[in-house]
Amino acid sequence: MNSHNFAYDQQNLGTLCAERPLRTAEIHVSNDFYGQSEGIVVGGPTHSTVASLNSEPFASGNLAVEPGFLDPGLGEYRLSTGSALLGAAPCAQAPPEDFDGDPRPIGTGCDIGADEVHVDTVGLFAQESSTFFLHGVNVSGAADATFRYGPAGAGWIPVIGDWDGDRVDTIGLYDPSRSMYLLRNINSGGAADVAFRYGPAGQAWHPLVGDWDGDGVDSVGLYDPARSLFLLRNSNSGGAADLSFRYGPAGAGWIPLAGDWDGDGIDSIGLYDPVRSLFLLRNSNGAGSADMSFRFGPSGSGWASMAGDWDGERADTAGFNDPARSMFFLTNTNSGGSADLNFPFGPSGTSRIPLSGRWGL
Repeated sequence: MNSHNFAYDQQNLGTLCAERPLRTAEIHVSNDFYGQSEGIVVGGPTHSTVASLNSEPFASGNLAVEPGFLDPGLGEYRLSTGSALLGAAPCAQAPPEDFDGDPRPIGTGCDIGADEVHVDTVGLFAQESSTFFLHGVNVSGAADATFRYGPAGAGWIPVIGDWDGDRVDTIGLYDPSRSMYLLRNINSGGAADVAFRYGPAGQAWHPLVGDWDGDGVDSVGLYDPARSLFLLRNSNSGGAADLSFRYGPAGAGWIPLAGDWDGDGIDSIGLYDPVRSLFLLRNSNGAGSADMSFRFGPSGSGWASMAGDWDGERADTAGFNDPARSMFFLTNTNSGGSADLNFPFGPSGTSRIPLSGRWGL
C-alpha cells in the first residue's frame, strides 16, 4: 500500500511507486505527486499525470498540487494552515496518529503526509451560565461544541490544558474562593476527573496552565500580582510550588501569560501591560529580562490578551479578544504589526472569557 504520502519537486526525475507487477490487493491512494517531470511508475507502466494514475483500478484520490509546506527552504516540510492537502484524504488507510503522535484526523478528513496539522483555535466561556463555546477553526461561525460545566454564576475561572497527555486540550475550572482546580479530560459536562487545592484560598491570584517541564502534560500554576510572583507546579495536585520566582513589577496591573514562545516543547511565562499593549515574554521559567518584547494591539483598549499556536509551527504567539465586538485578532509572530487572523466569534458586548486550545474537534 502506498497512501497519504507526498513526492515533492522531483525535477528531471519521476516517482517509482512499484517496479514489479502489482499484487491484487496493492493500492495507491491519496498521495500528492508535485513537480514530477518524468512521470509516475507503478507496476511497470509510466503515468504522465495523476489523472492517468487514478484511472487504474488500484489507485484513487491522488493529487498533483503544490503542498504548501511551512518552509521547504529550511527543511520544514510540515504543512501550513493554507495547504490544499489539509483534510484532503479519507482516513481508512491512514494511521490513527501522525509521526508526532498527534491524533488524526482533525476535522472530517486526514491530511496527506506524515503530519496531521494541529493548531490552537478559539473558544469562549460564559461565567453567568458556566457554559463553554469551543470553535474548531479560526474563522467566523457558530461554536462546534457547546456544553455546561460547573456552577452558574459562581465566578469560577476557566483553565485549558492537556491534563492527560493525549495531545488534546480540555477544559477545567479554578474556584478562587477555595483555590481549587477541577479539571476534565474530555470537553463535555460531567464530574471533574482531577480536583485538588493549590495555593491560598480567597486571594486575587491568577491561575496559569503550561507544560513547565516538557513531559507532554500540562499542569497548573498561580500568579500573585501584588508581588509579581509566579508559583508553578509540575503535577496536578496540591503541594508546594516546583518553581517560584518573581518577574516584572509588583502591583502594576500586568496580566500573566503562558506559552511555548520558542517552540522547544516547554511552556514559559510572560506578562502583558495593557496600558502600553506591551508583551514581555520569557523563554525560561525564572527571573530576568524579557527575551521578547513587542507592542501589539491598541493601548488601553480593554481587550483581553491570549496566546496560542495559530499556524501549527509549534510555537505560541499572541492574540486578543475585543469583547465589545467579540472580535479575535491573532498574530503568527511575536512582534508588532497587524493581526494575521481576525474574525468575529460569539455575541458582541458580553463579558465572555476568551479561550484557546487544540480541542480535537
